Amino acid sequence: MLPPLMRMDFAPLVVTFLDLAEASGVRHVTYLSEYGTRQFPPDSAPRAVERDLTGRGNITHSILRPAWFTQNFSEGFLYPVQGCPFTGVENPGLSGRGRDGGQRGR
Repeated sequence: MLPPLMRMDFAPLVVTFLDLAEASGVRHVTYLSEYGTRQFPPDSAPRAVERDLTGRGNITHSILRPAWFTQNFSEGFLYPVQGCPFTGVENPGLSGRGRDGGQRGR
């Protein structure tokens, strides 16, 4: 299970989803959380979802907290720069040229 993207108030939606899943017979949930959630405030959305999930008696769970993982670059908003699939950061392999082809530092 992956929470809704680009939202910080997703806990109520995910808790409702878990209620429906439990009522329909789901017995195990694997939740893709965030790195460092143990240090988050208890009412933050990622931590609230984990607390709800771990408090359920009829659903077992696995919580994944990846620190880093590989991006597949299949999204339409990522545009190759001189053949390299990176945007939003400077790529040291671009020989001093940025996304628009201009020289850096000039």
